[in-house]
Amino acid sequence: PWSAEGSSAVIQDAAGNQNEADYFIRFNVKPGPDLTPPKIEEVSPLNKAFIRNDINETSVDIFVNEPSECKWDKNDIDYGNMKNDFECQTSGFITSALHYGLYECKTKLSGLTNGENKFFFKCKDQPGKEEKDRNVMQQSFAYSLIKTSKLNIDKIEPTGTIFNGNITLKVITSNGAENGKAICAFSEKESDEFFNKVEFIKTNSNLHEQSLILGTARYNYFVTCQDIAGNEANTAGQEMQAR
Repeated sequence: PWSAEGSSAVIQDAAGNQNEADYFIRFNVKPGPDLTPPKIEEVSPLNKAFIRNDINETSVDIFVNEPSECKWDKNDIDYGNMKNDFECQTSGFITSALHYGLYECKTKLSGLTNGENKFFFKCKDQPGKEEKDRNVMQQSFAYSLIKTSKLNIDKIEPTGTIFNGNITLKVITSNGAENGKAICAFSEKESDEFFNKVEFIKTNSNLHEQSLILGTARYNYFVTCQDIAGNEANTAGQEMQAR
């Protein structure tokens, strides 16, 4: 057996009385056989995440509670029959810094089609030991990614000649990850990236509005909309002339 010491602790009763002196907790652990299968604690991207319409494969990371070998398949089958492998870290010295104490496994999921894409993950612990001493997940970790449709800009107004300089620039979006829900921004420069454009004051839905006060001149606005999956829709220059 081995012993370990925890950090100091403060105890408080129901009346609010606290112990005045710090103390340490000491405990012993008796070694024994590992009888439990590994557990997938976290996954990135999150389960049922939206992905862009133009993506056919994507990297996925899982984080397991002990050193393991992991596989995946599009069918919920036994571990030994799964066709695809994860690349897993099995050393305690290289556990994930962002997911402390967990062991990272990486793979690429391919063959993504529009709609929900289902996958099944399983892991087997204690790599390098005899098969009789290893534990395998009997129940798959069910995982899916939702490949979205293209985001569309259906309407933008006003256009042409306007006779009132106080206008509301309106954009309507559809499809994409959430039936047209998106964030829209605009600029007078076609070359501006989305993050350099001005976000509409009313957005994050399928209707986007921005009030403008225009002097007499010609104006050309370029609008970009982006949804939660990263789908992007752009307009050509939207020309209007204020008089």
